[in-house]
Amino acid sequence: MMEYLVSFARTNDAIRGEGLLLQAGLSVGVMPLPSRIKAGCGLSFRIRPHEFQEAVRILTEAGITGMGFYEKEDQKIKEIHL
Repeated sequence: MMEYLVSFARTNDAIRGEGLLLQAGLSVGVMPLPSRIKAGCGLSFRIRPHEFQEAVRILTEAGITGMGFYEKEDQKIKEIHL
């Protein structure tokens, strides 16, 4: 099953971002950053593929910076650049 992960440079951005996405009605799973990813504050979001672009738009428009984006399928994780 494919999903997207978003990492954050700062914990407060992750917490704020979670609220924004939930308020918009998106499904977001907060989880520890997988150990293979060496970036950010240690928190990440798991986002469904059909909600990914909308989530990125909401987070970006809110002025959240320092995010990393990853595509995860099974145990493979690949960084993506937007």
